[in-house]
Parts: sequence; structure tokens; C-alpha cells
Amino acid sequence: MIVEPLIKNAYWCNRYIDGIKDEIKRNKGTLIELDFEQLNELIDYSNRQYLRPVLLVNCISRKWIYNCITRLNQLQIHPLLLAPYTYEPSTPISTVSFDFISVFYTLCQYMYDSGHQRIALFGVNPDSSNDVTKKKSFLMFASDYEINNASDNIFCNKGCLEKCCTELFNRINEFNAVICSNDVVAVKLINFLKEHNVEIPDDLFVATMGNTVLSKSIMPDITICEFNCEQIGRQAVKLSGILAKNPEISSLTATVTGEIQPRKSTNFHPFLNLFHQKENKIKAENINFYSDEDVSKIFRMEQLISNCDEQDLCILYGLICGKHMNKLAAEIFVTENTVKYRIKKMQNLSQTKSRKELLELFTEFFY
Repeated sequence: MIVEPLIKNAYWCNRYIDGIKDEIKRNKGTLIELDFEQLNELIDYSNRQYLRPVLLVNCISRKWIYNCITRLNQLQIHPLLLAPYTYEPSTPISTVSFDFISVFYTLCQYMYDSGHQRIALFGVNPDSSNDVTKKKSFLMFASDYEINNASDNIFCNKGCLEKCCTELFNRINEFNAVICSNDVVAVKLINFLKEHNVEIPDDLFVATMGNTVLSKSIMPDITICEFNCEQIGRQAVKLSGILAKNPEISSLTATVTGEIQPRKSTNFHPFLNLFHQKENKIKAENINFYSDEDVSKIFRMEQLISNCDEQDLCILYGLICGKHMNKLAAEIFVTENTVKYRIKKMQNLSQTKSRKELLELFTEFFY
């Protein structure tokens, strides 16, 4: 596997790798991460085993993907991308990805059928291969349902979610539904709108694609179509084996779907199973989604609550209520040192430097 430097150790990248490792472990194999300088090792190994050299490519940015594919083509290595790819290259390329086209089309239909037909697409990263596919699906839906000027209702995230939120808020009266590009973006938008007295779902329905614990923990919890990165990683390993052993297969394309889970952000409106499909073109900008302070904060909060148990949450709520250590320890039947240890552990998980900073982060999302 090769990983695009931009997304190394990023949340979704690591979820893909979890699925890859899980499938490899089941088959008693080994995952080896390479960089461009080590690709000859893959070629030598494949030649010894009489296999076609196949490389998993964990990626997101269109420009980097293009450059990577060009180099692999020169070395006659077959790329298997963990992302959709809509160019028409001169070399076969395999992909395994989430079924963004069908899912985002279905999310649009879900909003439309709920009576919320003035839909905005929010938080699209123009440099993300995944997000560009979501945008295509949104415009496809608008064309099929004869919605005029739909491209004006797409709000792009060019590295600052706060600015993106402000742009949507300035036109908030034009919409009664928003579909977010992912659930990190959706968490930021809902918090922003709450601060500006926009009621979700009374004023605006919000839905997204995602899989973070935070999306179902905040108030209101967010309607999602589940994005199962681990399943994509597992399928990538299976496809890699087929491609390596069967060089007569020029390429394989697999998509993994997800189920819409209605929650409070769309007033639990029931989902009717609908479907569609189509395509379009692209342009690139070098945007680092993960450098955004709001994105970092949301992932730190995700890391915290994903690793908290009931006692940790009792301690947090107790501290917010101003309870002393000895009272907290007595309430949860542990020693004061245990309470201090757990607080320190939660500071490390959330990358906060003090108890005050930890509580400020927690209350931002849960109060």
C-alpha cells in the first residue's frame, strides 16, 4: 500500500487501514506500506511469486492521484485506488470506494420526499476525489428533478469551515434542507447554526454521509448514510488478490453502499428506498481539509468520546457541575487518584493541556 502524504494518520485514512489489516489478518498476510522510492521491492516480490504487481493506493486529492497513477503506469504496477476515479486514463485502473453517486442522489431524494425541496450541498472540498463525485450526484439529481441554478447552491470548503458556514448562513432563508459532504462538516455546521439561532430540524433539515460517534452523540443527532471505511478496506484486499492472480482482468471497480439512518436532524423522517446514477468532470485545488482548526477540534472530541466509558462521562459531567474530587470519587466508588488518572487520560485523548481546556472542549459539543 502507498498512502498520500496529505492524509497520513487522518481519521478516514486510518479507518480504511483498519479494514485492510483486519482482512489481511484473516488471511495470515502482512501489510507493507511503501513510498515511491521503494516500488521496485513490489515488482521484485511479484516477479518471484509470478503475480501481477498490484498496489493499494490510499488517497483523496485528484492531482496527487494523477501523478501517482502516472508513475505506477511507467513501472507497470496496477493501481487499486481506495477512491472513485472519473478520468479516462490510457492505463487500466481499479477502484473500490463508497457508492457516493447513488448515496448522495438518494439523500437528495430523501430530502425532496420529506417536503424539503430547497436543498443546498455544503462543505464540498474541490480537491477531493470523493467530494467531486458527491457534487456530480447532486447536480445530476437537480437536472433530473429540473431544479434550476443548482450549482449556485453548492458551498465549497476551501480550507476554512467557518467561512463556509458564514456563506451558507448569509443565504439561509433560501433553503429548507442541507446535505453535508461528510459528518465532520455537518457537526461544525450544526454547532454554527445553533450559535446563530437556527433551529435544527424546525428551520432546516440536515443530513450527511459518515460514521463518526460524534454525529450520533451531539444534539440534535445527525441523519446519516453510514460510510463504512472498514468494509471498503476489506474489499480492497480481496480485489487486490484477484487482480494479482488474474492479470487477464484489466481492472475491477467495486462500490460499497450504506443505509440511511434517520435521526433528529431530519425529525426522524422515514426513509423510502429510492435510487439513480450518472457522471461529470473536475478541477483541482491544493486544499488541506485536516489543517482546519474546527476539523482538528471535532476529531479530538471524537477521539475523546470514542474512548470514554460511563465513569469518564460521570467525571466530566461532575466537573462541569463544580463537584469536588472527593465527592466525585465517592459517587463512582473509586479513589481520588483514580479520578485524577482518568482526567489525565481524557486530557491526553483530547490533546488538551488543562482540566479547564478539557471541559471547554466537552461543553462546546454537549451544551
